[in-house]
Amino acid sequence: MKGYWNGEPAEIKGLEYTVTEVAETPLHWQNAIVGTRRQGIEIEYLGEKWIIDNQNATGYFKTTEGQGSPQCGHASVSNPEDVEYIEDRLIFTHVNRPMIMVEEKRFDLWAVRNHPKEFKRLKALRDSIRKRK
Repeated sequence: MKGYWNGEPAEIKGLEYTVTEVAETPLHWQNAIVGTRRQGIEIEYLGEKWIIDNQNATGYFKTTEGQGSPQCGHASVSNPEDVEYIEDRLIFTHVNRPMIMVEEKRFDLWAVRNHPKEFKRLKALRDSIRKRK
């Protein structure tokens, strides 16, 4: 399927993967949901391939309507397991904002319980960024 990265044409494919731990980064978003199955988007651009999460259609939005712009956020996927490509018709295409908010809340609760000091620093950074918008 045709998509974009940094405003330039790129190939994208939908897939499902199992989330793994990113041990070297305690507050990596994946660490809160290790072992779950999620949908992702594989991007092929300038001979490189990588995966971004698409469980709530944010990966699809970034690589299509957002044209791969750095202004559209994404969640990079590290070390996915059990990757299975899916048909284009199964790719989530409508951003689910309520579920994004639910997942952010779940992550925050997990981070407070498991890494309180690091989370305090992350929250301060996140709050300062939101104030600038």
